[in-house]
Amino acid sequence: MNHADVYRDELARFVAEMRTNQRRVVIVGAGRGGWYAAKVLAHYQVPVAAWTDSNPKKHGTLFDIPVMPMAQAVEHFPDACFLPSVLDAANYPPIASTLNAAGAGDIRYLMPDILFSYFSDVTRRSCGPEALAKTIAHLYPEPGSPAPCRSPSVSYVITQKCTLNCQDCGAFVPDNAKPVTYPASRIVDDIAKYCSAFDVVHHIALQGGEPFIHKEIEEIVEGVSKIPNLLFIDFVTNGTLVPKASVLDAMQRHGACVIVSDYGPYSSKIAQLAEACAGRQIFVDYYRYQGNDWGMQTPIYPRKRSPEKNAEVFTNCISNTMICCQIMNGKVHRCTFSNFTQELKLIPELPGDFVDVGKYQTGCAELTAEIRALANRKSALSACDFCPADNRNFVPAGIQLPKSKRKQPRPIQPVNDGCS
Repeated sequence: MNHADVYRDELARFVAEMRTNQRRVVIVGAGRGGWYAAKVLAHYQVPVAAWTDSNPKKHGTLFDIPVMPMAQAVEHFPDACFLPSVLDAANYPPIASTLNAAGAGDIRYLMPDILFSYFSDVTRRSCGPEALAKTIAHLYPEPGSPAPCRSPSVSYVITQKCTLNCQDCGAFVPDNAKPVTYPASRIVDDIAKYCSAFDVVHHIALQGGEPFIHKEIEEIVEGVSKIPNLLFIDFVTNGTLVPKASVLDAMQRHGACVIVSDYGPYSSKIAQLAEACAGRQIFVDYYRYQGNDWGMQTPIYPRKRSPEKNAEVFTNCISNTMICCQIMNGKVHRCTFSNFTQELKLIPELPGDFVDVGKYQTGCAELTAEIRALANRKSALSACDFCPADNRNFVPAGIQLPKSKRKQPRPIQPVNDGCS
């Protein structure tokens, strides 16, 4: 029996049991995984009695279903089946232990089956059910099976254009006199080549700039959804635009999500965007920048740190806290600072810091080796020496500069001082 049949059969047995015995279900976790679980259960007409979440800010109601603390949920629904909805299986055992201690008797982890059903039945991911099942099996391998080669989180800058002009923007928007929007065909090809280097790529963030500026979002979603070993597809937006209906329909059809960077009053279309997504069953999450600080990327110049100090910079930043890759214009970088500063020629091109996927065919052994080496890199990048690192200043996030200053780059110290 293949993985697709296993996932279908396991979920079918669960649905039949809940319906036949009129069992109540409590979803543990009112976040993204819980959202997938709720949509799949609604698809199969299995009622959810409640959610439970450890975050007090989420208590109340969600989809007109109560959200309550764990102890309260166990007390109210002692005979319910509790479904932890964590997407990372490594987080399941401690949650199950806590549920057991609270008195929950029936605890089941069904996220592989739920994700397969969501992307194959609730939505229609273009890669097809067999490829989808194989991807999920790599994300949730059976005990004792060989460990799959997994990609870290990856993002793709589909456009440098933006509707905002944030001071000290991490994407260097105010410094870009000629922002570029990349064609859908190039974007899809680059992502496919990157994904070919791994057994599974669990997530890609399509961002900018502002991604919803792009005129070919439908083509991007359709193309990326065909990549067989890629699961979650997110669009990271600043909440200033609402895509047209056909774009939202394409996103819903393939299970793409929206992540909103909330800049308070500057994110003027958040309410309209949330309403449009809710009407099409598109998951939306938020990260609030207003009221927070972010680190300045400048000044940029060769600091001539020791190799040991740059290794420390890399370890403290990328290796430990930002395990990710970023793609733009055919190049895979291990660091967003490295990506944007080299693309905008704010620092010299440093070939050892990136992989140029345009030079290779999809699935090429040399491409696979180079991307895996970059993704798993433990040594410092050459770009680390140009980065302010732990000496950076922090400023209020999202301060808007006049648009007239967009084509007037901030003063940056010369990069040829002591740099060959």
